Formats: sequence, structure tokens, C-alpha cells
Amino acid sequence: MTEIETKTDRASESAAKRDAPAMTVILPVQGTPPGPQKSLDHLAAQTVCDQLEVIVLVDGRTSRDLASAEYSGFWDYRVIDVDDIRVRGESMAAGVRHARAAIVALTEDHVFTEPDWAEALLRAHEGDVAAVGPVVCNANPITAVSCADFIVGYGPWIEGRRTGAVDMLPGHNSSYKREVLLSYGDRLDAMLEAETVLHWDLRSRGHSLLVEPGAVINHSNFVSWGGWVPVLYHSGRAFAGARVSIERWSAGRRLLYFLGGPLIPWVRFSRYFFTAPPDVRRKHFPLRVVIVLLGALHIDAAGQMIGYVRGRGRSEGLLVELELARLER
Repeated sequence: MTEIETKTDRASESAAKRDAPAMTVILPVQGTPPGPQKSLDHLAAQTVCDQLEVIVLVDGRTSRDLASAEYSGFWDYRVIDVDDIRVRGESMAAGVRHARAAIVALTEDHVFTEPDWAEALLRAHEGDVAAVGPVVCNANPITAVSCADFIVGYGPWIEGRRTGAVDMLPGHNSSYKREVLLSYGDRLDAMLEAETVLHWDLRSRGHSLLVEPGAVINHSNFVSWGGWVPVLYHSGRAFAGARVSIERWSAGRRLLYFLGGPLIPWVRFSRYFFTAPPDVRRKHFPLRVVIVLLGALHIDAAGQMIGYVRGRGRSEGLLVELELARLER
């Protein structure tokens, strides 16, 4: 793991006054622009851009154009070479350990932040919270698949839903107190492979999680079944396998969850639909989207059932490869 290049504008008067950034943003990248470039441009448009350290994680599959990019408005901009970007937990943990800010925010190469996103997260972190997540908007509501994908991934945090204290936050797109993450030591790699499990563990330790309404992101989703189906399956299997491993489930508990697998789609759909305010249901749950959503949840559940009895297999690496650089496919 090496640092490829650093681009810092120390001549900036506002940046020169600070010994450390206010927040480090970690962006894993695979492939080439325009996806990562667009995400970086949105980060560069933040109202507190000069307080942000941006760390881009790459491996040998990534274009080196990003290493030479000029982003002098950031407190610092670094490209870090990791062994394999597809090993998500290990890669993200490496980014956390390289971070120099007390607050660490995770993002993706198909996510576009609103200008006040970072400022709102920093303001929320002034309170006694371990992690703060954003409100999520659909960046491409153009097909029933993209609308259903949006709900599957971010249904509990879409605009119009309840904000404030929660039990879970948006995966891959939330922010954390760095010291809280580092307290996991060698376990951090595993915890960042399945952030839902991380959030449950943080809550069990008495930490508070918060959704900040002023922090808004726009998430790009898959638009066709061809690209989405393998993601659904591998996402389900990776989540279940990570949960079994991290929480050290017994064989009996794994079998119980396998047998209960057919109920998973209906439980999840109920959480998305019946907890949503009426205006959110009208906007995000037309019949055509509901039909696609139920089909998708059954594919995800099939992946979970396999993951509970056979572990995650190669699903984690395949999932990252399928998700990253999605704007290019």
C-alpha cells in the first residue's frame, strides 16, 4: 500500500491556518472518469472545501489520471494505492488509518454531494454522536429498476422520511468519529465490510447514530436488470456471510435464518412501505416500482440464504467490482 501523489495548496490562506483538516472524505475508485471525476467535482464545490482532506483509494485496475488531478481547493488531496480495491473492508480501513481528520466520511464514485453536505455533517458531529448519515436522493429516477434499486439500498433514508436518531445509517455514505472506528483495532476491516453490522454494534455499545437533514447526497442506481441482478444476489450473500462471521453465529442459528429466508422480502418491504409517510409512498412506490421491488428483494433474500449456510464466498469482491464505476456500464 503506497501513497501515489499528494496535491496540496499550502498557499491558500484559509488552509494555512489549520494544522489538520476538519473532515477526511474517503472515495474508493475503480476504472476511469467520468464517474469518479464527477464525484470529485461535487466535493470540490463544498462550502467548506478548504477544510476537507480527500483520499482516493485505487489499485492496479484504476486509471492513473486521478493521481495527477489538480484539486488545490481541498485542505489536501491524496491518492492511496491499496492491494485490491475489491476487498472493501480492508481498503476502507486503510483509508481510515491514513486519515488526518477527527471526522471520516465515506462516499462512492456514483454519489454526488450537495454543496452543504460536508458543512452539515461537521455541524452534526459537534454533538455526542458516533456516526452521522445523510438524506439520500435518487440521482437517476428514469426506470422502474433504478427507482426500486434506490429503495432497496436507501429506502429508510430517502428525502421526506424521519431524520434524527436512528439505529442504522446509509451504507458506504456515512461519516464517523475516527477514534470510534479505530477503537475496533484489527476488527475494523471486517466491520467495514458490512456497515449495517457495524451500526448495530455501535448501538449495542451505547453510541448514538444520527441522520442529518442538511446533509444531502444524490445516489446513481442501476437502470436495467442485467447489471442489477448479480449485485442483488452478491449483496445479500456478502451481508449474511459477514454477519455470520463477525457475530460468530452457531450452526443452529445459521440454519434458522436459512429456513426463515423466504420471509425476508416481506419483512423488508413492510419496513420500506408501511413506515413511509403518505407523500413518500405516493412518490416512490407506484405499482410498477413495487412489482420490481418485490422481485429484487427475493433475489437478495436468496443471496442471504446462501450466505447464512455457506458464508460470503467470493461475493464481497465481486460486489465491489460490480458496484464501482457503474456509470461506465
